[in-house]
Amino acid sequence: MPTGEELPGVVYRLGQIAVGRPLMFEIRKEITFEAAHRIKGHKDPITGEPGKCSRRHGHSYTIALCFESPSISDKTGFVLDYYWIGTILKSFHDKWDHQNLNKFKDFRAPHKSTAERIAEVVYNEAFHYVVKNVPYDSLPEGLRLVYAECRETASTYARYYSDAYLKKESIKHESRSKKSDRGSS
Repeated sequence: MPTGEELPGVVYRLGQIAVGRPLMFEIRKEITFEAAHRIKGHKDPITGEPGKCSRRHGHSYTIALCFESPSISDKTGFVLDYYWIGTILKSFHDKWDHQNLNKFKDFRAPHKSTAERIAEVVYNEAFHYVVKNVPYDSLPEGLRLVYAECRETASTYARYYSDAYLKKESIKHESRSKKSDRGSS
């Protein structure tokens, strides 16, 4: 049991002491879409012949976002309202569902429409969406977008991670500059 002399980085739980990450809330939401693509220049790793992925083919993609925070928002009671995560994921569904991913600028040379690249694009756009759109006073301290995930099949996925925290001061600053940009036009 905690004695009032808690040590940083030490987790206290049910009378036991465990060294490790502090306790966290983690939330995750996913969405599925259907899309085609091809990986230009893909070679079979054994034969060197054009690989299966070099031909146009399709997947039932699932993309997911995972957030964590050591606390929940005093204002909302959430780590992050699922409404915001759903809005972000739906924007990708609306853009990519039943499309050829290779036609989108994010997947043109030198980039390829791999699961890794899709996860990176989803992560970066989600991070910027939260900064620009979610009211900063509804976010808990220490909120972090842990990863974006892209699954191409039931057994394969790619995740894009970052250790960046969504600092409330940065979001507050971004919201102010957004308002001042409108007023100056």
